[in-house]
Amino acid sequence: MRGLGVQLRSSSRSDEVGVLTASFTEMMLSLGQMARVAEQISDGDLTVEIKAKSDNDVVGKAFTRMTVSLGEMAKVAAQISGGDLTIEVQPKSDNDVLGKAFAVMIERLRRMTGDMRSRSAFFLPRRNRLWQLRLKSPPARQKPQPQ
Repeated sequence: MRGLGVQLRSSSRSDEVGVLTASFTEMMLSLGQMARVAEQISDGDLTVEIKAKSDNDVVGKAFTRMTVSLGEMAKVAAQISGGDLTIEVQPKSDNDVLGKAFAVMIERLRRMTGDMRSRSAFFLPRRNRLWQLRLKSPPARQKPQPQ
């Protein structure tokens, strides 16, 4: 068997060496699968599904939590790109760089859109008034062109 740069020969032994070889083979297959999943995630594919092989599969459980978390953040990004700034992002821990960045980004976008609304509320009536004055004023005369 070949995987992860290690080659194991199949063993038909039924003693401890055979059990150990079978265990290593299963572990290598599992790690190879996790490596392929990690590649997909690094390519932006968050549709991958990981199922822990057992209650003791700490790597499988960690990958599951990671893909769920990344999927949640992708949904938040989609909402923001759709103009929804009402969402709240709570960082998962003090080390949650992505969660913190999203929370700050949403707050800054809210402030920016609020500032833009305030400014447009200030300038819109003045623009309309200038437009009305322009419509009421007589058209500018054109000077005759010298020949």
